[in-house]
Amino acid sequence: MIRRARKTNVSIDTLAQILGCSKADRADSEKLNNLLIQRTVYGDICQNETPDRLADIIFHCGNDIPSASDLMKLRAIAHGTRVLQPPPFYGNGTVKIIPPSFERAAEL
Repeated sequence: MIRRARKTNVSIDTLAQILGCSKADRADSEKLNNLLIQRTVYGDICQNETPDRLADIIFHCGNDIPSASDLMKLRAIAHGTRVLQPPPFYGNGTVKIIPPSFERAAEL
């Protein structure tokens, strides 16, 4: 059964506590860079987040990437939508076209 999520505003800190995460001293820059690269993958959960929010998420998850991924999924469900950014392509082989991002319902 697929259910649509209700739109709610839950903080990153609250979700991290629900997941049982402990804060790190600081966000690991290598892990943050890897998550930023993941934002370029079509449909990846990281596309929902800004670079600053990704840093905040890995900080609150103690630099644990599986927990950060779970937290991002919970945020998408709480918000009710997921952001999808199609990859850029070259029209006629010369002009780079960047399609607009769009949102779709986050489903359980």
